[in-house]
Amino acid sequence: MESAKMGRIIATVILTACLLSGQAVASPNQERIVAQLAEQGFTRIEVTRTLLGRTRILAINEGFLREIVLNPRTGVILRDFWRELDGNDGPDSSILDPGNSGSGSSNSGSGSSN
Repeated sequence: MESAKMGRIIATVILTACLLSGQAVASPNQERIVAQLAEQGFTRIEVTRTLLGRTRILAINEGFLREIVLNPRTGVILRDFWRELDGNDGPDSSILDPGNSGSGSSNSGSGSSN
């Protein structure tokens, strides 16, 4: 009886160690994203797991909060959300395009101009 119980305990410990070891390894995409965020001036960067096992990267700098969610197995970015922080009660409700300085017009269509 004691040896069977001990065998189950050892098997449980080994299984738990195997499952947790996969979560401790950062993917190359995750490391690149964290490095890029630091280069962009984000000083507070937190990496956590979601309930679905996805990697969630939360980054904050002086003016923005950014949340990136990626699939740790494939490296695909599933969500990249920016929010501008203002000095008032909370975030600004406007949509931010980090690639556009706000001047000029935007053309997102795929047609041709004649």
